Amino acid sequence: MPCRDERRLQKGVGFLTGVKFSIIFKIANYNRLKYSKNQLCFPGNTRALGTRQGFRRLIKQLWSKNWVVYTKPPIERPEWVLDYLGRYTHRIAISNHRITDFSDGRVTFTIKNRKRKTTETVTLDAVEFIRRFLLHVLPKRFVRIRHYGFLANRGKKKNIGLCRLLMNLSPDIPEVRDQSVQAIMMAQAGIDILRCPSCKQGMMRKIYEIPEGSGNSSFHILRPVSVTDKDP
Repeated sequence: MPCRDERRLQKGVGFLTGVKFSIIFKIANYNRLKYSKNQLCFPGNTRALGTRQGFRRLIKQLWSKNWVVYTKPPIERPEWVLDYLGRYTHRIAISNHRITDFSDGRVTFTIKNRKRKTTETVTLDAVEFIRRFLLHVLPKRFVRIRHYGFLANRGKKKNIGLCRLLMNLSPDIPEVRDQSVQAIMMAQAGIDILRCPSCKQGMMRKIYEIPEGSGNSSFHILRPVSVTDKDP
């Protein structure tokens, strides 16, 4: 994306760095932008861009922007990769505990002010809240994680078979046994997910299943608000 930040790799590391890579990336993306009246949608203030002439003005304006490709060395240790990806692959736009109130067509939720290092509350109209939430929903055919190299979907089966041959293994990929999450975690990481993480002795068991879409959190289920808990 267009960016004012001028961070680049040091000179002399290779061809795909700095200005050359940014120009290639810019051309490759802009050349794929084509006007299509039936597929492109320009709502609200962008309505003027929905015409063929308006779209040409948009492309001309985009071409005037400088693109900067920021790259950095790969993560060294596998556990660091898992820790980094784990914070993004299964996250949602906002968790239930951050929503403090929803009434009269308005939603109040907490945010972190990183400049002040404080937690603050924001109240929005329900429609605006839903609009912002849906900005985090991926469009059709987009995925959170896309594999490249020998794990790319186009030739994954063939490439994995070749890798297994080079490792003196059978090219046929063994079938994955149907195992529970508990068994997989125990076999792969040596972690018993049912063991109490606090005392390391007791075993956790399911006491309640939260209905999908109920909006309840585990805190409210384990400690429901009673009449005696409320202020007199």
